[in-house]
Amino acid sequence: MSPGGDLTVGVILQAVYSDAFPAPSDNPALHSTHYPDGAVVHYDFQAHTLSTTLPDGTSVTVAPGKVTSNAEDTECTGNLLVQKNLIVNGFVALNAGMNVQAGKEGRPAAVIKGSMHATVDVTAAGISLVTHPHSGVKKGDDESGGPK
Repeated sequence: MSPGGDLTVGVILQAVYSDAFPAPSDNPALHSTHYPDGAVVHYDFQAHTLSTTLPDGTSVTVAPGKVTSNAEDTECTGNLLVQKNLIVNGFVALNAGMNVQAGKEGRPAAVIKGSMHATVDVTAAGISLVTHPHSGVKKGDDESGGPK
């Protein structure tokens, strides 16, 4: 564009939106960056929301009070501290053991709703479920004593 036709004071317009090349959004609060590989970064300064989407569909959205990761796998390379409840809607695999502390106000450390399967043994108060002996074993209808 050159005011008055004088090319020495002209400027180059980098983009003029049209039907053939529409604007990425009609939302004036949305700042978008589109990359040649198809990745997109959006920031909506009215909604205070930042989102990033990669060409394969993997995305991360940061909104007030919530972070959403939409990926096949999410990896945390350091410790992860959860201050409130951890809700898992799928299978959990703990590959290095676990340590569960007693609940608040005398509540149990763990509650299992359903069956539990142990491949080796279960120990409670030092007594093995698999190898513990019983005292006072008698034949017939008598009951044995408790486990030792």
